[in-house]
Amino acid sequence: SDLALLASVADLYQRQLYGDDSTGRQMLKKLGVQSRVTIAAFKLGWSDGKLWNRCNEADRARLQALGLLTHNQKEKIGSGLVIPATDPETDNIVDLLVVRKYQHKKCNLFSPPRGLIHSDALKASKEIVITDWPEAALLIHQAGFKAVVLVRGAADIKSNKALFEAARLKLVWVCSTRYGKQLTAALKPLCREVKRLTLPRYHQQINADTLRAQME
Repeated sequence: SDLALLASVADLYQRQLYGDDSTGRQMLKKLGVQSRVTIAAFKLGWSDGKLWNRCNEADRARLQALGLLTHNQKEKIGSGLVIPATDPETDNIVDLLVVRKYQHKKCNLFSPPRGLIHSDALKASKEIVITDWPEAALLIHQAGFKAVVLVRGAADIKSNKALFEAARLKLVWVCSTRYGKQLTAALKPLCREVKRLTLPRYHQQINADTLRAQME
């Protein structure tokens, strides 16, 4: 099935992160993300842009139909850190978000995006952080605040409305580089309180101390 194929590709990306090519690990080090717990929680992987060479002919055709491989033998998501999104009900991987190596541009496999990233946070706590900044999500988690959900826009919240309602959240901290107002508006009907979380300008400064200064 397409889901099984997408899961196998995501697994390949995860193995590549710790393979002979150290580029992904170097990128994480530059971001300040070193926690194996955080890397595992977000199922981080590394795409080197050479997926075509690693697939048999049948899988190439299926991945082209899925949109992950183009007809000129390129990977749509390019080269970068890969974060899978899952269906919160089945835990199947249904989408891929990549933070590209150059200029840290973001690219999603599907449009509109599917699934939710790190949705387990909704079950773990009544106080969570919602952010559309991948680097911040990883650093917030690494700093000890494990209940952080990475979204790709307000549509992620709206399409998972029932899940957010069932979570009965007491407090949601919104940290956004672009969609703060939209995220806040989408969340207000779904939780008791929404607050804005202003992070340091440089992601290297996101740590337990800078978070505690605002959240206590």
